[in-house]
Amino acid sequence: MVLEDEDSILFRQLRYFKQTGIFCRINHTERTWGIDIESLLTGHVKSLTKMPSKLEQFLYKNSSFIGFLSGLLFFASMLFGAWNTYSIYRNMYLENINVKAKEIIEPIEFLTYKINNLLDFVIGGTETQLSYIFSAVLFASFIISIILGGFIGSNANNRPKSFVLLSSLAISRKTKTKN
Repeated sequence: MVLEDEDSILFRQLRYFKQTGIFCRINHTERTWGIDIESLLTGHVKSLTKMPSKLEQFLYKNSSFIGFLSGLLFFASMLFGAWNTYSIYRNMYLENINVKAKEIIEPIEFLTYKINNLLDFVIGGTETQLSYIFSAVLFASFIISIILGGFIGSNANNRPKSFVLLSSLAISRKTKTKN
């Protein structure tokens, strides 16, 4: 069996000499040829692909939630730390007033000392300064938590780039991205 095209030299020579033979001609349309090439390439490309693990798939799928949750946890921890520090300092200040007030024997001086120190704490600036510092820390931690949440969320959705290495240019681009 000779598999040739009508335009081939062998086909024209056999027709010229009127010799008999069996000819088989295979015609491909663009669609069948495309399906053949696609099936060949699909099998090859599937052998080159690396499927992500379950953890990677979870990170890709929930990256926004992970970023939001990490920002929220950071803000909550900063809120707890700032409030705890504020409470400790306030309690130390009030305890110091109580210790000094217990040394005073006369009741009028005792009440006068306590009222003066409490008014000084509330109005005089110590409480106000603590409130300003607490507010500044909360505002800064809120801004930092937004930035941190966005950074973690974008890095959780860091899918590796896909390369089909059909040319030397594609190979060089892949090595540049890995480095």
